[in-house]
Amino acid sequence: MRKHLEKLEKGNYPDNVKKVTQEEIERYEMMPGNSSEANIIKHDLEFARRKLDEKHYGLSEIKEKIIEYLAAQQKANKSLGQVICLVGPPGVGKTSLAASIAEATGRKFTSISVGGIRDVAEIQGHRRTYIGAMPGRIIQAMKKAQVINPCFLIDEIDKISSDYRGDPAYALLEVLDPNQNKKFIDNYLGEEVPYNLSEVMFICTANDEREIPLPLLDRMEVIRLSSYTEIEKFHIVKEYIIPESLKKHNLNAREIVFEDQTIRDIIKHYTREAGVRELNRRIQAIVRKFIVQLLQSRVSKAVITPENLTKDYLKKKDYEFTSKVKSTRAGVATEGDFELTGNLGDIMKESARVALNYIKANYKKFGIDPEVFSQNSIHIHAPEGATPKEGPSAGIALTSAIISALTDYIIPRDIGMTGEITLHGHVEAIGGLKEKAIAACRSELKTIIIPKSNEKDIEDIPEEVRRELKIVTAEEYEEV
Repeated sequence: MRKHLEKLEKGNYPDNVKKVTQEEIERYEMMPGNSSEANIIKHDLEFARRKLDEKHYGLSEIKEKIIEYLAAQQKANKSLGQVICLVGPPGVGKTSLAASIAEATGRKFTSISVGGIRDVAEIQGHRRTYIGAMPGRIIQAMKKAQVINPCFLIDEIDKISSDYRGDPAYALLEVLDPNQNKKFIDNYLGEEVPYNLSEVMFICTANDEREIPLPLLDRMEVIRLSSYTEIEKFHIVKEYIIPESLKKHNLNAREIVFEDQTIRDIIKHYTREAGVRELNRRIQAIVRKFIVQLLQSRVSKAVITPENLTKDYLKKKDYEFTSKVKSTRAGVATEGDFELTGNLGDIMKESARVALNYIKANYKKFGIDPEVFSQNSIHIHAPEGATPKEGPSAGIALTSAIISALTDYIIPRDIGMTGEITLHGHVEAIGGLKEKAIAACRSELKTIIIPKSNEKDIEDIPEEVRRELKIVTAEEYEEV
């Protein structure tokens, strides 16, 4: 309270502001510690949590991290200088989550996109000697916000570039580094007028964490958003996208109804994405077609079913859902060289060669005639050749497929596997276990084999997916 009084006395505030503030300070001084008003700070976090829940389904771990960040900042009663960086695929809600954080903290929201920026002057502004000079994007965004402490979103920070005009990433260091941003210099304002950015809450977004310049990444608290499961997408469509779309087009829930199976069909057959951006566009398209029918007096209300979805609204399916392998049979060994097709990247090709060499070194264990390697060669093809494939995660699956081809051993079609393999047969950790488990569940697999070192990541897999899958771990290929 004394700090507030000192600030009030030193500041050049209007008399009416001083009077009201003085009365409020005196009232709080007289208030008992267990008063409900004295505990308002506790309710601020509940309000923040409620605001995050209003606009975003699920993401419980992400929301908890954000609440922890806000709680620490509130307890310190000042900006801690930490920068949140939301990393995830397109359409998972990074930008809208940042806007919700602004609303939850009662801050004004402002944003810039730095994707493709190459010129340092875009950040730091041009000197006034240049014709058409203007401040940089940071100062322009602050001017738009009209407050000293907005929630400031810097979008697509992983797509920032550099050329002969300098490296904008290093210019952003002055913005994001709490040791430097108290006196940010914009060339248009000049060195005589440093701008204080220390009260700003900065939030950055990126699709690929690996592409963020390291000096910037070191100053960020990274929060990773993964892709949504089908069940999560279903709830997002039903509880958020459809109601918002109806409100936007001045319709009510009685005029147009989406059957649950229709929503599932849209997710499976008309979108293929980590987020819900395309899904949102599809729902909007259906609503617009209904409005045309409504205005032409052909219908007064509609129930969107799987049957009329393809007939009247979205027409033919964009994606035919591929389930597990339709037939159970061994692989086929052919004459010729070791061949790899299907738009495979170098790492995946290397993984296949490692798999073959491991089998050659251990042919006795697998009951393989050594002559088979000289008399036959193996052709591995990954379907959907237009789609690039990369990474070492298919190591144990490729090994199993080759053994199947050489021994006529049939692998059950409801088993999936992922894991890098070494020449000694060790099963190494892989990334993206959650997404791979979701894909396995969607493909109606019953069992998946994963590396033992990924056991810690099982808890990241959604509970509804874990219920459907038997997850087995392995350290060595012999266990597989």
